[in-house]
Amino acid sequence: MKVDKSFASINNPNCNQQAQFMLRNQTYLHNLKDLAHEPGKDKLQESSHENDFIFEKTSDDQIEQLIQQNHCLQQALEEADDKLKETQAQLAQAGKLATLGTLGAEVAHELNNPLTVVSAEADEIIEALGNGNFDKEFAAISAKNIKKYAERMRVIIDHIGRYSRDDKNSAWERVNINRPINDSLILLKSQLADSGISIELTLNENLPAMWGHTNKLESIFQNLLTNAADAFGCIKDGRTKKLLISSSLENTNRILVKIKDNAGGMSKEIKSNIFESFFTTKAAGKGTGLGLAIVQNLVKEHRGIIHVDSQEGRGTEFTLNFPLERRITHIEK
Repeated sequence: MKVDKSFASINNPNCNQQAQFMLRNQTYLHNLKDLAHEPGKDKLQESSHENDFIFEKTSDDQIEQLIQQNHCLQQALEEADDKLKETQAQLAQAGKLATLGTLGAEVAHELNNPLTVVSAEADEIIEALGNGNFDKEFAAISAKNIKKYAERMRVIIDHIGRYSRDDKNSAWERVNINRPINDSLILLKSQLADSGISIELTLNENLPAMWGHTNKLESIFQNLLTNAADAFGCIKDGRTKKLLISSSLENTNRILVKIKDNAGGMSKEIKSNIFESFFTTKAAGKGTGLGLAIVQNLVKEHRGIIHVDSQEGRGTEFTLNFPLERRITHIEK
């Protein structure tokens, strides 16, 4: 008896359980067709763990019709899954652009500071040349400052371009998790400092590289850090505002990242809804409600899990747990 394995490629960890059930049903129907042709089989009874159906002897036409229906259902499911993934990718890209939009003032601030230094140094050189008081040593110092701050602007502009790029054009690679953590602070550090929030980084410099997507990992941290900054907005009791970020290795094959604030925390009701799309506690026009939903999807893409612990009045801690290899399935909660 031959078993049709033409759809075996669907049986992988990324497939929907419904699709895997269709594969088993597809194989079952082909087996049924073969059994129906065996001599002396006037009546056929088969049971399975999935359906416990009782089949009477079935004609070839009926079996073929069922097989075709399964083909159609499988194709429809695959198309729906592709559309869902495309929609999730579009939401993630929109979320990144929205983040850049909210950081517009910070981008201008980060570029204006080095630009001011470059302009001032250039003016001094021009003035010295005009007065005939040009000093080579002084000019060399000014030139070094110009180069230093021009490089700072280049880093910022390159970072914005890389971060805003569509993820479809970038690849998965070996990534040290500390890189996207530090990159996420390039634009946020000034905003956090201006809000009186101190950052404490405890990053393990000896972490092995994990299989990840740099832009998507940075999107995760950008969203979590922005949320933490927003959470301090309602704190008026004069407490020292702290944001703790750490990375570590767990059990030699998993990376842990923790982001903890001592802001206002969340109620149990709010905590239970934070990963729902379009759920937000911000005022109208202040948030899309997509940030944490996008974060959860991106963490799942890395086969990781995200856990939140929050106490009202005391703060919130997000723990992200990533496998070193993306092929490893996520651990149980």
